[in-house]
Amino acid sequence: MTSDNINFLSIKQTANRLNVSKKTLMRWDTEGYFSSRETVTGARVYYIQDVEAAKAWLDLREKHRKHLRELLPIRKALDKFLVTQPLIPGEQDKHFWNYEEMKGPYEAMRRWEETEREIMKEYSKFDNFKYRKIERTIK
Repeated sequence: MTSDNINFLSIKQTANRLNVSKKTLMRWDTEGYFSSRETVTGARVYYIQDVEAAKAWLDLREKHRKHLRELLPIRKALDKFLVTQPLIPGEQDKHFWNYEEMKGPYEAMRRWEETEREIMKEYSKFDNFKYRKIERTIK
């Protein structure tokens, strides 16, 4: 790259940095999700700042998806502590849960909720809507 292009990355460099294909970048450009600039020779280039911001957004989104996958096992562990009514009149549920049995799953849920709040705070730093559009195209 010449000194004039020091603030730009090529389409290949950008694709590698964002861990997507060049075709995906071209599609995002066409759909207006992540626009490129053209050089005098017609090559697509991307501002480094835009690439880094998109990378941060995509990394946060992946972190959030991983975090959401952790919720189901916690919820299943908590489900056994749900209070239910006996099906047969006069039948009594004589099982009472002690604190030690309930402590682990409830502490796990508390930690999960704390992490969720932290992730939501990180999302609030991205007030530029265009990165949210990118999310919909990634599976």
